Amino acid sequence: MAETPIAAARISASTACASRTKSSPAAEARLPESELRLRVQERIKEGRLPVEVITLINGGFGGGQTCAVCDTPVTRDKVKYDVVDPRNADQLIFHFACYVIWQRECARRIRAGDSRR
Repeated sequence: MAETPIAAARISASTACASRTKSSPAAEARLPESELRLRVQERIKEGRLPVEVITLINGGFGGGQTCAVCDTPVTRDKVKYDVVDPRNADQLIFHFACYVIWQRECARRIRAGDSRR
């Protein structure tokens, strides 16, 4: 019996979760976590990323779209995280690790009262 797309997504997501417990989230994006943090900070400073805690995330398999943090494609074998930029309704695509690091930086800035873009 062939897998349905939903079953395949569940398997992929559970496999990704299992692998994340064994390594850092940055492994998926192929850059060190410290480099991803620097890129997030630069993109916020440049205005390319907002300082927002996102409450609606769409997910699905990548299709070669460029990640907003690491500038590498989110390939078909990876799950893409898709959010709407609340400033201008643009679509932002992320790898899991890149999304998490961006949201950590947003939360840190908001807690510190520094939401400068």
